[in-house]
Amino acid sequence: MIVVTFNYRLGVFGFFAHPELTARDHVTGNQGLLDQVAALRWVRRNIGAVGGDPDRVTIMGESAGAGSVALLSASPLAAGLFQRAIAESGNDGLPRTREDAIAYGPKAAEAVGTALGERLGHRSLAGLRSVPAAELLQQPWSPHPNYDGQLIRQDMAAADQGVQASPVPLLLGWNSNEGVDLAPEILGTNQLTAANYPSLVEKLLRLPTTAAIRAAYPADNDAQARASLQQLTSDWWGWRMWSWAEAHRTSDRSPTYVYYYVHWPAAPALPCGYGCRAGHGAEIPFVFDQLGQDTRAWRESDRLLSDEMATYWTNFAKYGDPNGLTEPRWSRFDGSTASVKRFGDTKEVRPRGELSNFAVFDQ
Repeated sequence: MIVVTFNYRLGVFGFFAHPELTARDHVTGNQGLLDQVAALRWVRRNIGAVGGDPDRVTIMGESAGAGSVALLSASPLAAGLFQRAIAESGNDGLPRTREDAIAYGPKAAEAVGTALGERLGHRSLAGLRSVPAAELLQQPWSPHPNYDGQLIRQDMAAADQGVQASPVPLLLGWNSNEGVDLAPEILGTNQLTAANYPSLVEKLLRLPTTAAIRAAYPADNDAQARASLQQLTSDWWGWRMWSWAEAHRTSDRSPTYVYYYVHWPAAPALPCGYGCRAGHGAEIPFVFDQLGQDTRAWRESDRLLSDEMATYWTNFAKYGDPNGLTEPRWSRFDGSTASVKRFGDTKEVRPRGELSNFAVFDQ
């Protein structure tokens, strides 16, 4: 395998829209994603020079990178530039309905860009370009892709319903403890208390706190509320991946493979602050078979799992199927929880491998 990584513009430089940019270059705030398309075109033109096959390209990302995979899969500008897709713990950053997409459309994006200029005293694009980069980076900015009608021609709900521009084999999944890391980021606070519980649930789900939600995720005291909000965030994150897999399975003839990572690796030498246990990003060293880059006292179960995962991912990139000569076989996702591959040893999978009842999110 040949692994290619690339940079793309971030923040205000990657997702900035302005009326003058739209009028002149038809750019509506997706520069960071256009960089990714440009990189894939470069790979297609040049990968043969180092022994690669331009007709066997896999795009792969984790977290925001997985969101890029979702968006590139839906974008006609990326069609034909890759033949398989891997997404770990992240779906698109766009709204799920066409009504909500208005808030992410070109006019809304341009208004945000114009407001930035007004804060800095520059209404024109030329004036903004006179501002030092370091000063621009210090400005409050919430980057997200924009529903621009070109790179992204539809809301992602429509894309999930069978309008994928790149119908390719898909491998995706998530981790069991995502919410421990992601809840404070997504909810915008570390005060995951019983008093804040109703407003935080509504912020996450854009739904009122129903009896079904409170029964599944109780919050009778602060400790219980924190644990429930973390689990709710984990399950919501998983539901986004599950929904993507289900839509891909039912609307496309390409195979779909889904995993659920539950493994708790050996503890690090220093206190773990992020991605601990089966937290956000915990699977990455296992996928790349890079446990040796960390000096912790890895166990035999860690090394065996790393070998297994790296083999599955490599096979998928080569053939569009994670299975090779090794066992156990990874079944195609058929819409059932039984077809989801759990990564962890038997003692871990038994208590931690059950999936949430995602019906609570389908209201």
